[in-house]
Amino acid sequence: MAMQHGLGEVKSISIDPYGVRRLELACASNLIPSAGQVSLALLPATEQTIRFRLYPTEILKTGFVSDWTPEPHWLPGASLDLHGPVGVGFRPPSQAAKWLLMSFASLPSRLIPLIQRGLEDGVSISLWSDIGVVGMPKDLEIINSPEDACDWADYLAIDFGSHPVESLSERLAGLIEHAKSLPSDILLDTDLPCGFGACDVCSVRTRKGWVRNCLAGPVHNLREVLLSQ
Repeated sequence: MAMQHGLGEVKSISIDPYGVRRLELACASNLIPSAGQVSLALLPATEQTIRFRLYPTEILKTGFVSDWTPEPHWLPGASLDLHGPVGVGFRPPSQAAKWLLMSFASLPSRLIPLIQRGLEDGVSISLWSDIGVVGMPKDLEIINSPEDACDWADYLAIDFGSHPVESLSERLAGLIEHAKSLPSDILLDTDLPCGFGACDVCSVRTRKGWVRNCLAGPVHNLREVLLSQ
């Protein structure tokens, strides 16, 4: 989907199961990001100069929910200027029926839209999180050791948060060989100042060289990132 530009309305601000404030936005359907994509938001007529990254943590028919802690002026009823959806989201193979999801981010919430999609399609899903898991769908299997699920899974999706890409091999440790043999996606969260490839600030290194995260990501083929190290 090509990036669009339009307005979104703050519908509500609530607290998620981790105690983090989250934002519900109403917007046109062409502005709703899919799992792993991002919307860049700006509140007009304020001193805000850089757009904030809004990753969906829940996809709604009328918009989406984001785990971004709202700014002081982002109150219910406020209109936000949105650019999006930005970049590439998670792309599980259509035939994959056993997904292993891993989160190294501060919260595993950004994987929820992918979980929603998989459960609706009858997929079996196991989830591991670096910080533990609360408030997830009941049909989800929460695991303590992702290594045990690698032989079972036929698709791997990772939210690596904003950790340096250079630490990926160390953090995956015993999963490396399994990860290389599975269809695997990884979300790399970087600054996205422009959102359309003009500034190069978001560039990450892959096997094909440096690529702009706002265009080639934020979700990448894991092999492309691993083999660049």
